[in-house]
Amino acid sequence: MAVVQEAFEKLRIRLSQPIGAAGYRALLTRALTLSTNNSPWLEAIQIEKDGTLAGFTEAAASQSLSSAIEGSVEIVTHLIELLETFVGRELSLRLLADIWPIPVDEMGTKEDSNG
Repeated sequence: MAVVQEAFEKLRIRLSQPIGAAGYRALLTRALTLSTNNSPWLEAIQIEKDGTLAGFTEAAASQSLSSAIEGSVEIVTHLIELLETFVGRELSLRLLADIWPIPVDEMGTKEDSNG
């Protein structure tokens, strides 16, 4: 689960720049809350003031690998969806492309979104 922790750290560092540590923490808090509906084990995780996840590794280790992965994916999915809601798809993709390069043809274009 070290890879997952590293992914969260990359997100925290990148997204805290444009939206601030408090903004990132707010999005992550909401994403974590939404994720606990399907993965109750996530309730054991705390979010530090700087947006780091406290207790994630320990909580994930107490789950099956598939449950740990599912819960992790849920948090990231909700986080990205919330980011897109607040700053829009285009800016979200640009921000995320810095840490997870996305081929241009997969990002879509304005022509794609207009039909």
